[in-house]
Amino acid sequence: MWCQCSKLLSVVTAATKPVRQTCVLVVAEHNTRELKPTTINTIEAATKVDNHLVVLLPGTNTFPVAKYLSTRQEVARVLTAENVTHDGFPEENLTETILATQEKFHMTHIFANSSKLGNSVLPRVAVKLDVPAITDIVDVKDRDTFVRPIYAGNAFMTLQLMDSIKIITVKGKSTSKLTNPMDKVLIEPAPISKSDHLVPKYHKNKWVKSKLPSLDNATVVICGGRGLRTAENFKQLYELCYILNAAIGATKSAVDAGLAPRDIQIGQFGIRVAPAVYIGIGVSGESYHIAAIKDSKTIVAINNDPFAPIFKVADYGLVMDLFDAIPTIKSQLVMFNNHH
Repeated sequence: MWCQCSKLLSVVTAATKPVRQTCVLVVAEHNTRELKPTTINTIEAATKVDNHLVVLLPGTNTFPVAKYLSTRQEVARVLTAENVTHDGFPEENLTETILATQEKFHMTHIFANSSKLGNSVLPRVAVKLDVPAITDIVDVKDRDTFVRPIYAGNAFMTLQLMDSIKIITVKGKSTSKLTNPMDKVLIEPAPISKSDHLVPKYHKNKWVKSKLPSLDNATVVICGGRGLRTAENFKQLYELCYILNAAIGATKSAVDAGLAPRDIQIGQFGIRVAPAVYIGIGVSGESYHIAAIKDSKTIVAINNDPFAPIFKVADYGLVMDLFDAIPTIKSQLVMFNNHH
C-alpha cells in the first residue's frame, strides 16, 4: 500500500511541477535591405531550440527586413528598435534593449551572430543577467546542449547549460533561405529601456558606406599583414579589392601597427571569415589568425618567407616579395578583365 501511494505521489509531483516555457530571442544583423547570411545561420540554429522565434532588429530603416521576417515560418514576432537612443548602435544601448526585451517576454535563450556586434553585446547581457555566455557554437543538440570548437578549431566540446537563461553566439553563415508561410506575424517596437546607462545621441557612431562587400558576407577576402610595413602600402590592397570585388581585412599585428582600422581586423579576437577565396598578403599566419580563416574554401598565401606558418594551411602559395607581387597581380587582373 505504501509503495503504491509513494508512486502516486511521485507521479502527481512530476505532473504539477512547473515547466518553464521556452522563449527564444534572436538579435538580427542586416544592411537595411536584407539579413546577413550569418543571421540566417543563427536563426537556423535557434530553431533547434524552438521553431517560433522572437527576432530583434536594431537600427534605423528596418521596415524592409522586418516585413521579410514577418512572413517567415520560423518567426513568431518581430521587434524593431528604431528609437533615437539607438542612433549609431552603441553597444550599451543595444544591451539595455535586450535586457528590457528579456524582462518583458521572459526569454530562456538569447542568440546572436558570432560577430563584432554579437561578441560585444551578448557578454554584457550575460553579466547583467549573472549567467555565462557561450560563444562560437557550431551546433545545437537540444535546448540545454551546445557544441563549440576549442584549441583553435582543432577539437570540439559539447556543453550542457543548466542556467535558466542561455546566452549564445553562433559561428558560421548560411547559404539557404528562410521558409515562407501564408500569414504575417506581428511587427512591433521593442521595449524601451528606462536605464540611466544609455549613450546619448551625440555619441553616435559615424557609418561610412563602402563600395566593397563586408567581411562576413564576401565571396573573396584580401587580408594584409604586418609585412606591408606602412598604412600607405596597405592602401594598395584596396585597388585589388575593387578589381576582384573583394572585402578588405587586416591581421592583428597590422592593426596594432596602425596600418589599418580595427573594424577590419581578422582573427580569433576580431572577425572570423569563411569566404570562397581568402588571399593573405604579407600574412605570417599566427595561430589566432589561422583559427579565424580556416573555414575558407580556398586559402592563397603570398609571403617572401617560405617557412611562414600560413603556408601550412594554404591551398596555393607564392613565395615572392609582396611589393613585386601586388603590381604583378594587379596588371594581370587588369589584362584579364580587358580581354573578357
